[in-house]
Amino acid sequence: MSEWWQYRPADLLMFSRATYERLFGQMNAEAGPLLLAMVVAAALVLALVVARQASGRTALWLLAVAWATAGWTFHWRQYAQVHLAGPAFGVAFGVQALALAVAGAAVNRRAHIGPTSQAAATLGLLLAAVAGWPLLGVVLGRPWPQVELAGLAPDPTALARLALLPWLHRALPAPLAWALWVLPLAWCAFSVMTLATLGSALAPWLAVAALGPVAQHVVNRVRARQRV
Repeated sequence: MSEWWQYRPADLLMFSRATYERLFGQMNAEAGPLLLAMVVAAALVLALVVARQASGRTALWLLAVAWATAGWTFHWRQYAQVHLAGPAFGVAFGVQALALAVAGAAVNRRAHIGPTSQAAATLGLLLAAVAGWPLLGVVLGRPWPQVELAGLAPDPTALARLALLPWLHRALPAPLAWALWVLPLAWCAFSVMTLATLGSALAPWLAVAALGPVAQHVVNRVRARQRV
């Protein structure tokens, strides 16, 4: 039997790139009215950010719904067909949805988008997750029926959450705020490894998109310290 250190990431995958991408087409086809509901919800969040009327509580509760839906529609119903860890990922997304709902109850309900520059950065990152990610997939050769949409597919759902975290960070208790970064970054790292192993051109784009909110958060903290 081969030693464990001789295994490569490709040896741990149980599916091809074509099989993986077909999962999204199957998920979208089965979503039905839920697909339209997620598109409308994403448009609503973007509109609220543009109007600078999105409260932290509203954002966290919408994210909770999105994470629960992605855990069920993709991980539990689709990914579980090709990967043994699919159900475990589904449970993890469900637990995170519960954590987001609890955070929504704990957040300062008066917390709104701050300065114009912060609103612009948040809007840009949200647009990249909600609209840019599915369009990028099409540009890179993914058929329209197989696009990944926030609230259904895990990658854009994680990116949408990361986009809002720099803003939400100041409205939450510090331990909870930091904890909310863990799973979306961990999932993005796992997904980057998966996409790279499958030879998908989306891998480096996902890495860059996930690091964007981290960079914004660092800038926000530096600016906050300079004002003190």
